[in-house]
Amino acid sequence: MEQVKRDEVTAEILKTKWDAVVIGSGLGGMTAAVGLACRGRKVLVLEQHYIPGGCATSFRRKGFTFEASLHCTPALGEGAIINRLLTEMGVMNKITPIPMRESILVKTPRGDLPMRADYLDRLKKLFPEETAGIDKVDEMIDTFNAELGRVTHYTMLPKPVFNLLCRVTAPSIYEYSGTTLGEFLDNTVKSPFLKQLISIQWGYYGLPLDRISTILYLTGWGAFLRSGMYYIKGTSQALSNALVERLEELGGKVLLRQHVEEIEVENGRAVSVISRTVRKDGAGERHRFIAPVIISNANPFDTYGKMLKNGLVPSSLMEGMEKMEKSMSLTAVYVGLDCRLSELTGEDAHSVTYLDSEDIDFNEVFRRKASGEEHGIDGYIDHSALDSDLAPPGKTAMSISRGDFMNGWRGLSEEEYRKRKAEVTEEMLAAMEMRVPGFRSHIELVEASTPVTMQRYTANPDGAYNGFAYTPERVGMGVGGVDMQSTVKGLYLSNAWTGALSGGFFGCILNGYIAANTLAHTADWRH
Repeated sequence: MEQVKRDEVTAEILKTKWDAVVIGSGLGGMTAAVGLACRGRKVLVLEQHYIPGGCATSFRRKGFTFEASLHCTPALGEGAIINRLLTEMGVMNKITPIPMRESILVKTPRGDLPMRADYLDRLKKLFPEETAGIDKVDEMIDTFNAELGRVTHYTMLPKPVFNLLCRVTAPSIYEYSGTTLGEFLDNTVKSPFLKQLISIQWGYYGLPLDRISTILYLTGWGAFLRSGMYYIKGTSQALSNALVERLEELGGKVLLRQHVEEIEVENGRAVSVISRTVRKDGAGERHRFIAPVIISNANPFDTYGKMLKNGLVPSSLMEGMEKMEKSMSLTAVYVGLDCRLSELTGEDAHSVTYLDSEDIDFNEVFRRKASGEEHGIDGYIDHSALDSDLAPPGKTAMSISRGDFMNGWRGLSEEEYRKRKAEVTEEMLAAMEMRVPGFRSHIELVEASTPVTMQRYTANPDGAYNGFAYTPERVGMGVGGVDMQSTVKGLYLSNAWTGALSGGFFGCILNGYIAANTLAHTADWRH
């Protein structure tokens, strides 16, 4: 993308009559912005960071480019839903999806299992006595996806009407709305090891079997199996850049280093935002941007608790959000190797996760993660095996990760934090060395991120990458999280915390599209 100066607030920007101001340039905000711009609206996006994208970003160190968050994303193939939405908005032709043979390679005591379209068929060969149960899982993946497609059209209706329509048009979602994946699998298959292999991607969604919504898991996991998996050439930053480029083609604007301090409200309606320029040497100038519609891509705790004045948000809403469980976060060690990883492993897998025993209790693993007791690694991703341009020729840009929580990092002094970060980094590198002997002797560069890092750069409380946790209480029958329509007229939310299925690239893109489509028909656009 052409380099454009985006951190200067010009007189022209200040005098422009914006139809909407979007707070935050994460995928939920950018998709909403581009969606509105495609409908003729003039949209300004304000981003506190020096690059756009939120979690959809990357960073470069000494010739290595590291992906900040993206593993892979479904539905980018021709005819798939995200492809259709991005095509409609004029963005799809600006990115290059890289097809993946599988989303991950699962290393198990019974051999390697690549997770792709034939994964359930492979499970039936391993567990022929469980064929009926595996077929039931297969069937429910399709059923939930079909019913969620219908339910999405009703999400803006009053909840009593929504619930009634769900009973009629989405009977399976209604039946399983309060069911965890563990409860569903207990009634479907018998082998504990098979349950592990079906729920193996629980870490991606941030909750184990006895906590995660069966609707959410089978719908999301089904997308991995059904619609093909893709990486984006140039990292997820390429997608964020494409959205910015498209918005500016349509007459919109993205301003970087703008921290929104306040959403101004007059006569019960949001009318403007006050931002302050972020300076390395301290706080910069304040600016006021007026628009009849404000969309917050920022998390709801900041939107309601910091940007709006006291008294504008019901205390019951704030108390309700505080009671809702937040999703897991992540600790990652980014490594640059002086050789190709495949030279050390003897295989060309780009993403590997480990299942060392047939009797691992994922619920206990989650408990240890939440309490800060978990050690080792969940797996690794070699993005340069998918996109060789991310590393110098013959070298590797990869990340080693494990799900984590702020609990193990909270309250540390700066010195204590640096010490713990170094210890955890050492521990994770040692775990990788055990998996791949000789690995450490080829390390050229190491950098680590923790839940503290995630919180700092995304502003998500506790570094929660999926917003609120995907419990049955959140997912329900397609209504959960916080509502897109805020408690203040003219103020809307589009982020990972909004609705039932947001979070992740798929959920945030879909959420932003729904927000733009809804606002195009319901918002009051008068200045």
